[in-house]
Amino acid sequence: MENFLKTLKEKRERWNRYSDEMKADKKKEWIKISCVVLTTSLAILGLWVSIRALGISNQSLNISEGVRNDNRRVEKLDLEPEIYFSATLKENKDANIPPHFVIGNIGPVEAVQVEIQFITHYYNGVSGTIGVSGMSSEEHWSIDELFPLDYSAHVVSKFFLDTNARLYEPIEHNIIEARILYRRNPDRKLFVKRAFYFISPEGIWVPGNSSALKSDIYSKMKQELLETYGEIPKTHDILHDVDLSKENLK
Repeated sequence: MENFLKTLKEKRERWNRYSDEMKADKKKEWIKISCVVLTTSLAILGLWVSIRALGISNQSLNISEGVRNDNRRVEKLDLEPEIYFSATLKENKDANIPPHFVIGNIGPVEAVQVEIQFITHYYNGVSGTIGVSGMSSEEHWSIDELFPLDYSAHVVSKFFLDTNARLYEPIEHNIIEARILYRRNPDRKLFVKRAFYFISPEGIWVPGNSSALKSDIYSKMKQELLETYGEIPKTHDILHDVDLSKENLK
């Protein structure tokens, strides 16, 4: 009996030790699981914070871009004046209309500090180059503002057309450049347009796209202008209902 009790006591002690070991192992396992769960939760939280911060940053960028676009729209920086120019450099005696040009703005915003310069050039038939005649052979006009759908008509001096602009022989080698400079009002951005006029075989000033300019000499002059300026702008004749009575010609 005594031996039985001793054996039973030893089994109970071994069971208690086993039970304590099992509890310790389970406690360690729960600690590991808790650490993993906590680490995962922190990682998810960090990811959410990063995504949220990125969203706020993108929203701020979008707001900033929107503000810039709104400012550009308010200041009309996405819009430009659209200037059209047409010149008739001969007198219409039947209608009593002198040589003149008309400049108009069909763009959505006004043009300011508008400058129109008539500059004389000549073609050197020996070297095949274009030269500038000089400051004494220029005409100049200024317009403070040219509003949308507005136009301005100006008389061109006959003395300039018949004398100062025909200094070189043969007279077909003389060229007039109509140079138009203007600025956009909000930021004073500068724009430059050009149109060229030639003396036809009949001795009349005509635009560069005139069908009267058929001979080879005009082709050579146009080619040289093309190489100098990169393009030969065409004149435009879209200004309808232009009043060319004397009181409107300046």
